[in-house]
Amino acid sequence: MYWVDTNMDAVRRANLDGSDIEDLVEISGQSNLEDIALDLVNGKMYWTDRTAERIQRANLDGSDVETILEGGLISQPFGIDVDPENGKIYFADFGQSGILRANLDGSKLEGLLVAVEPWGLDLDLANGLIYFTEASQFNDNPSIGVANLDGSDVVRIYTDNLDNPKHIAVIPEPTTILLLASAAVVMFRRRKSEKS
Repeated sequence: MYWVDTNMDAVRRANLDGSDIEDLVEISGQSNLEDIALDLVNGKMYWTDRTAERIQRANLDGSDVETILEGGLISQPFGIDVDPENGKIYFADFGQSGILRANLDGSKLEGLLVAVEPWGLDLDLANGLIYFTEASQFNDNPSIGVANLDGSDVVRIYTDNLDNPKHIAVIPEPTTILLLASAAVVMFRRRKSEKS
């Protein structure tokens, strides 16, 4: 398993039983690592750094660290996911109030949709969908939204009883959404027909 550790400013990994923890990448300077995504097809990992306003990647062993997007182009990236088959990364940009995507090397950056306080996102590649959260730090209407991979057909599918939704994970069949909120993990199922 791989994770970013905000307090240690490091990208880390361990065996699934928690043994053999390794620091793969140690970040110098002011940073606030938010999320990580693995591209097992191409042997890469991608992570977001909100404070440094950048997205970086490296090989799965931590070698060959490179910055692929940084301030000026992006502002406060949070959640990230990878579509290796189509050569794209998708990420939530809190500062730009939207969901963006780019090629795996950071080229061809494009905005896909507007979101208020976008935080987490997860791709359902089997069904061609992006799921995302809109947090509630300054937003009175937190939600979970879904859209096509090109950003079209945006629907807020869940708005009830949300406090401050953050990270999200989707299990496509049957559609199950796992949401990591401030102090709880919430799970709910929806039928495919609920998007339309």
